[in-house]
Amino acid sequence: MRRKKSIPVLAIVLTVCFLGVGAFDIFFDGLVRSTVRTTLGPTIVSVMNVGDAFAGGWLVSRQTLLSERAALRKQVDALLPWQETARSLQDENTALRELLSMDARAPGVGAEVISSIYSSAFGTIVLKLPSTHTVVAGDLVVAGGDAVIGEISEVSVDTAVVTLLSAPGVENEVILAKSAVTAEGYGGGQLVIRVPRALMVAEGDLVTLGRTPLVVGLVRSISVSPADAEQELLIRSDVNLSTVRVVRIIKRSL
Repeated sequence: MRRKKSIPVLAIVLTVCFLGVGAFDIFFDGLVRSTVRTTLGPTIVSVMNVGDAFAGGWLVSRQTLLSERAALRKQVDALLPWQETARSLQDENTALRELLSMDARAPGVGAEVISSIYSSAFGTIVLKLPSTHTVVAGDLVVAGGDAVIGEISEVSVDTAVVTLLSAPGVENEVILAKSAVTAEGYGGGQLVIRVPRALMVAEGDLVTLGRTPLVVGLVRSISVSPADAEQELLIRSDVNLSTVRVVRIIKRSL
């Protein structure tokens, strides 16, 4: 009970003290207020200045960071075209080196692939021919050493169109297991061969073009249905057409 009564007593004491200080200040013409202002005024002003400096510094730092970020973004945007140009020049330099080394080690005409990598999905690619050439329709196009990928179908002054062996519906005579069979383009760099079930073949068998040593691809899968007298073979080349930069054009007699 005594603890509860101490609260009103404390309030009364504080009130009396407050009134006494106020009366003292009035009696002595504001001496208390003047003393408080003189003693605590500089401290309060300093605290306020520190707060203002902190707030102002934070705003300035944020604006500076935003400005620097915008400037860096402009620099990056300005460098992007130069990066594309440098990458294009690097690709051309690599293609030129490959062409020079190709001409030194093998017969035929070196040519650069200039069509988009997506054009191969439609069964054709476009080549840039050297200024002097003897390329004609029917010539073979080789990549990666001895892998034949297609045949020249159109020739202009400085370009040529290649129809890929894997173009849908394109048929070519190939050799599989010492037997001459027909390979039909299936698209996506693949060909299909249908042979009698009696022909002994296996995955990994080599397929060459006609009577040449040029490689068409390897047998990747074999499908056999019990009701069919034939087996279907899926042929794929080891050449990744999307990464081919240069090719070699040769005559069928070579």
